[in-house]
Amino acid sequence: SFRSFSDLYKRHEAAVFIPHTSTATEINPGISPLPDQPYYLLLAITHLPTMAKNYGELYNILGWGEPYFTVNSKGHLCAKPHGRETAQGQEIDVHSVIEEVLAGATNDNKKVQFPMILRFPDVLKVRLDSLHAAFKDAITTTGYRNRYQGVYPIKVNQNKDVIQDLVRFGYDESYGLEAGSKPELLVAMGCLAKAKPGAYLVCNGYKDTDFIALALSARAMGLNCIISAKLGVEPAIGIRAKLLTKIPGHFGSTAGKRGKFGLLEEKIYGVAERLREMGKLHWLTMLHFHIGSMIPSTEIVREAVGEAAGIYCNLVSRYGAPMTVLDCGGGLGVDYDGTRSHDSDMSVAYGLEEYATSVVEAAGLRCDRSGVAHPVLCTESGRAMVTHHSMIILEALSAIPEPPEDETCDQLMSKIQDLSSKQPRMYGGQRRRRRGLVLAGRRAPEAGHRDVQAGQEDVQEDRQVHQRRRDAAAAPAGPGARRLLRGRAPVRVVPGGTGLQAQPVQRPDP
Repeated sequence: SFRSFSDLYKRHEAAVFIPHTSTATEINPGISPLPDQPYYLLLAITHLPTMAKNYGELYNILGWGEPYFTVNSKGHLCAKPHGRETAQGQEIDVHSVIEEVLAGATNDNKKVQFPMILRFPDVLKVRLDSLHAAFKDAITTTGYRNRYQGVYPIKVNQNKDVIQDLVRFGYDESYGLEAGSKPELLVAMGCLAKAKPGAYLVCNGYKDTDFIALALSARAMGLNCIISAKLGVEPAIGIRAKLLTKIPGHFGSTAGKRGKFGLLEEKIYGVAERLREMGKLHWLTMLHFHIGSMIPSTEIVREAVGEAAGIYCNLVSRYGAPMTVLDCGGGLGVDYDGTRSHDSDMSVAYGLEEYATSVVEAAGLRCDRSGVAHPVLCTESGRAMVTHHSMIILEALSAIPEPPEDETCDQLMSKIQDLSSKQPRMYGGQRRRRRGLVLAGRRAPEAGHRDVQAGQEDVQEDRQVHQRRRDAAAAPAGPGARRLLRGRAPVRVVPGGTGLQAQPVQRPDP
């Protein structure tokens, strides 16, 4: 759609767009193309050296990168490791870093291997602090009577330095880890040895005997490991609920009644009844749900948390389960494209503060209505914590040379003429669309007059064709009769030789 280039072509002396219904359209600066037609960009960038100060707007860096990335006066991408608290002089020029790395490698006779990953650990701390601050503010504002204690899902980024940094930065808040496989569980056990006592180790996913034994070993080490029951060790069990709430789009396949993971509400109550019969109801401590990644809006967050909190309250009030934790899973999204939109798979229409407020309010309201004590709130936010802290640098293998400035217009006009000459012959409505070219985003008066006249001629021609077809269908077939074959040119059938010969009817060129 041309809207994605609306800021682009206004900053250039020339830009050519090709509408899908026309031959070509030249867009001059300051004049918009038709708002109801999709356009394909042919050539747009003509004067990059003069646009350094506009790079931030051109690539919408202030949209998707705020407050961790910006553009300096040289037009270089810069990282702000402390977010909005980054002081002057603390910005990291990414271009300079790459040049420094390449220069150092050349001096040491070592070849730099691309792609290259740059990490900014301070961004991890800012993101984690922002998450905890958002939940603290929401708890204080809403009067929620418990705390927030999150975990990081290792599957999002298994890099050892990332996991260790998150555990270290989240020590004061008892920040924990989530593991879904035996290798991840081993990593989590090693990293949480340095975490604050009481930090959660949540074990999700399929669990065989070895996995359970490993998790129970973690509990024996003193880690607060929430697992399934087996092998004769007192576990802390968490049940994953399969909620009816779904999210639209690509990431909603893991939720809903037909979702792959979790138990439906009635089966969860069956588990509680079974544990009560075994005298092990005290094992049940957590209710967990996950409706999918990149939840687009806070309305869906409130609906899902409210539904899960209702199940939690029933387990506590009806079955007497001494539950203490409501794990809201992942889903905290990232505004990748900077549009802050709820109808895109690559964006979300909220920030950390709105997300935290939605979770806290929905859980507190449902618990108050049921007269149940507020649980500890837990989330498994992964991408929202680590997305901004690293970038991948790719080697530019080639580039398209920019033509000299004085040849640009000639080349553009040549391309437009080539496109016009390659269009097939059209009739009726197709010809009307072909004639509907827009010069500089608007029709010239004389062009508009010609279009009206041509349109009237096309309508008259279409009427004549339809009338001839009706006449041919009503007339009896015989020698010399004129027939119109569906989907073909009109023909005249004449007697000759041993059979009938079809001769094309010559029609004057309109």
